[in-house]
Amino acid sequence: MYKTLLIIYLLTASLWAQEHFVIYVNKHISNNNALKRWQPTVDYLNQKLPKYHFTLLPIEPTRVDHIKKLLSLKKIDFLITQPAIYTELKYTHNVNAILTMANKYKMSTFGSVIITHKNSGIKSIEDLKNRDIAAVAPFGFGGWLIAYNELIKHKIDPIATKQVEFVGSQKKVFEAVVNQRVSVGILRTGMLEKFSRSMNIDNIRIINEQKSKHGIKLSTDLFPEWAFAVASHIDTKVSNGLFNALVQLQPTSHAARAGEYHDWHLPHSYSKVDKLLERFRLGHYQSMPMYTLEDILTIVAIALLVIFTLIIYGRYKVVKMISKRLQNEVHLKTKELEKTNVELVAIFDLNPHITIITDGKHIQRVNRRFLDFLEIKTLSEFTNEYDCICDQFESREGYLQAQMGDQTWIEYVDTHPSMIHKAMIIQHDREYIFSIHVANIHYLDNASYIVTLEDITKINTIAFTDKLTTLYNRSRLDEKLSWLYENYSKEKKIFTVALIDIDHFKCVNDKYGHIIGDRVLIDLAKLLQNNSRDSDTVGRWGGEEFMIIYENISAQSAYRFIERIRKAIESYDFVTAETQTVSIGIAQYSGEDITIKEFIDQADQALYQAKNSGRNQTVVYT
Repeated sequence: MYKTLLIIYLLTASLWAQEHFVIYVNKHISNNNALKRWQPTVDYLNQKLPKYHFTLLPIEPTRVDHIKKLLSLKKIDFLITQPAIYTELKYTHNVNAILTMANKYKMSTFGSVIITHKNSGIKSIEDLKNRDIAAVAPFGFGGWLIAYNELIKHKIDPIATKQVEFVGSQKKVFEAVVNQRVSVGILRTGMLEKFSRSMNIDNIRIINEQKSKHGIKLSTDLFPEWAFAVASHIDTKVSNGLFNALVQLQPTSHAARAGEYHDWHLPHSYSKVDKLLERFRLGHYQSMPMYTLEDILTIVAIALLVIFTLIIYGRYKVVKMISKRLQNEVHLKTKELEKTNVELVAIFDLNPHITIITDGKHIQRVNRRFLDFLEIKTLSEFTNEYDCICDQFESREGYLQAQMGDQTWIEYVDTHPSMIHKAMIIQHDREYIFSIHVANIHYLDNASYIVTLEDITKINTIAFTDKLTTLYNRSRLDEKLSWLYENYSKEKKIFTVALIDIDHFKCVNDKYGHIIGDRVLIDLAKLLQNNSRDSDTVGRWGGEEFMIIYENISAQSAYRFIERIRKAIESYDFVTAETQTVSIGIAQYSGEDITIKEFIDQADQALYQAKNSGRNQTVVYT
């Protein structure tokens, strides 16, 4: 018995004497998958370095803020992670790569594969414009960012056109393309070869295929592989020991085979990754300031002030010059003015916003951005067909038109400087929203205007879009209702609203957690959008409540539309694998003498009645 106690004591003492370290690793699917892949590597380190004890900590790569918090608390000591996350943490928490992984293809670099179904009709990267795309995650490197970089090179931006869906895993991307649910998929290099072992890839076509000396499928540039990094608080003696152990690890070892890598070697430079994050303003680059139009105009004003000061000073010196040098000085100053004019033209062309000089009726000069946006070479190409940029404005509520009452659009903007003025232009089936600014310039008896069109499409989209569901948010719905209330009451038109509330949604959150609850909200939002018409306004009213606005539609007509939606939701296979229902209240505005708040309250009363009558039904307010 004493011998047994002695053995237990010695084992406990040896474990107590060990230094303990935590190794974070990306968890893409589950803890079990992460442990199955990386625990053999940790076991190898524990065996190779008996003075230390290493523990694996799998965390989803989407939880970067949580990883940063653990690093700040010194609860993570080492990291095995993909290059985008490593590069972000290198900047924010001073972690350092000590090794770069060589994958099972003996490559220490990787990229993206752009795939499509052979029946999609897509044969080149130019064919990807306006196509729906599936990718893994917004911060996923090989499964999205590298390919997104390639698309941007070809002037294709699926983020701006909302044509990319992040499905969460490489396998789901592949299955979405195989089943032709989406036109295009983005995979990490090597994944297609992996899927070919158990699935048929004969119907898959590679887009923008690049040559690879290792024979893997590839569509993009290559970037450094995963990094093995050390936190700043770890002693170099420990990191050196870990470095020596991993570089000795054999490709045939159980750890290498389970981790699906060949070996570890000296770290690559990840500056190429950092530049890509900077280009797309991801991670810590999101909070870095960008130069605004006001900043640029300030710089231009200072430059002009210096130039004109020099000119005035030069002229003053000319007066003081002796007469025999007057002619030469005048010639010199003329040359300076010509140079200044060239510089001013260059500054005008460098303005990143569309800029126009006009007399109010005809365009006199435009900058390079104007020509590039309209894809023309000279102003005459435009004036041969149009007299004014306003001829391109779309007739939409809340946006500028060529004629604003008894004023032209320029006069209207000039006389209402405190208002926000927006115009919409459609180019290649894409809507662009511009903020319009006008400066009135008087010279002698001549008057002209400098007009700038600042592209605020993305800003406008963000301001009126619900972050989770990508539907319109409460602000946009309120703006739409206010406009309808003001204009339809004058014209004695009708419109109808439907308030949709998810039944027993609190139970979903309590039973499955908020992540699954968010997934239910996202799927329901897609059902509402996909089953509504283009003329209907669909948005998230708040929490688990949604709203659809029907213009020029009675409550009874709206009832038929909304009932089809309710049945579609009831039959949909949600992620919880349980039937999910909604209750709906409908109210019609027919120009009654009520406020917009009272009108919405009518729809809310109908919704309340639907809830009290057993849920999963639609009630029209009477």
